[in-house]
Amino acid sequence: MSVTLIPLASSLPNALRGNFRSIELSERTARPLRHLFFAALILGCTSGPVAAHAILIESTPAPQSISSGPNIAIRLRFNARIDADRSIITLIRKDGSSWKLQTLKQREPNTLAATATGLQAGDYRIRWRVLAPDGHITSGEIPFSVGGS
Repeated sequence: MSVTLIPLASSLPNALRGNFRSIELSERTARPLRHLFFAALILGCTSGPVAAHAILIESTPAPQSISSGPNIAIRLRFNARIDADRSIITLIRKDGSSWKLQTLKQREPNTLAATATGLQAGDYRIRWRVLAPDGHITSGEIPFSVGGS
């Protein structure tokens, strides 16, 4: 059995055959097209969801602030929606002891809140860890102090 391959262009009528000639570009035309291609390639590789991670933009108490105790309202506001059910706020004393705080029902989709009760004067850190809907986990700490009554 013998198979003969016939190029597609040769099997077309003469009127259409001219449409399938190779495209030749002058160097003057090719250079800008090359630059445009590489610029698009770089932009496509470097662009992405910039706000993929939940970034803390405001906190109460503020970092390095002095609050009056013994009860402190904690409110953390992020640049993106967070999953409060899978997020954690931990309060850490200066001696390293810590306890997890019960988070309150979310009033806004980008906030996390809790109340720390019975705090004595001294230095503390709020350690937070939040989950954004895209699956990224971010965490951080906020140092603050409770002043004497």
